Amino acid sequence: MIITNRILRALLLPVTALVLVTPASESLASAGDSAPDSADLVEVAEFTFFGYSSEGANVQVFVNATTKDSVVSVIYFGEMGKSEYRFIFNKRLSDAAVIDYTYTGHITDSNGKIASIEKSTLKTSKEANRELTKTFLEIRKELAEGIKDGTPVKRGFEALDDGDKATVEGQARYYYDLAVTKFSHAIRMEPQSAVAHAGRGRAYLRKGDNKQAAADFSEAIRLNPKDAISMSNRGRAYARMGDYSRAVADFEAAAKIEPGNELIKQNLERARRHEKGL
Repeated sequence: MIITNRILRALLLPVTALVLVTPASESLASAGDSAPDSADLVEVAEFTFFGYSSEGANVQVFVNATTKDSVVSVIYFGEMGKSEYRFIFNKRLSDAAVIDYTYTGHITDSNGKIASIEKSTLKTSKEANRELTKTFLEIRKELAEGIKDGTPVKRGFEALDDGDKATVEGQARYYYDLAVTKFSHAIRMEPQSAVAHAGRGRAYLRKGDNKQAAADFSEAIRLNPKDAISMSNRGRAYARMGDYSRAVADFEAAAKIEPGNELIKQNLERARRHEKGL
């Protein structure tokens, strides 16, 4: 396996900004069947590592602004060649490609030239499909483990806490916007993270964007049907939108999962009174 765990873990580091860029390798764009338009790609992370001698790797993570697909590009460069990977995925892998370059000599040799170029995609062969899918699954596993460990969603919750502690409305809104951004990064890297969806739902709820909050809580509940807190929070979003019947249903479902939660009980009683027009 060319891609090391150290390189893969780099994908879990926090991102501080979104910058419009083009992919690191234009040649890789033609290797697959559904290469994204570089103008639609928004970079969310980039890292470069150098190992012994001239070995190293460049890792880039993008989001397609049009399709919302995630794109991961990894270039591993060694002394006698290099390999370029690209994976496009949302909830599942939709396209993957690798280009392997072999040099005639050491890369630092002025006479060294590219001796051969081999391209593979998911459709090249069954073996290529298996190898690319295996590599992709290893990347996704690393991303999922990072989400479970609290990275990068940890900074989303930190931003929520800072917003709750803020004494100025504008400052609080800044932190809630930041929380949405951080949780969105996490969701792009791991769409199946119930924690990230629940966290972003809380941020939207703080911002007063109840419709978006309800959508995120719904996804969190789909991914984790026993998440009583997300059920209760979705009930709060529905109540704020005046949909008390759905709010009552959510609070009742949450109360069944956590019968000892007094806050859920209070919200349920309040929603029932509003539903009856009291």
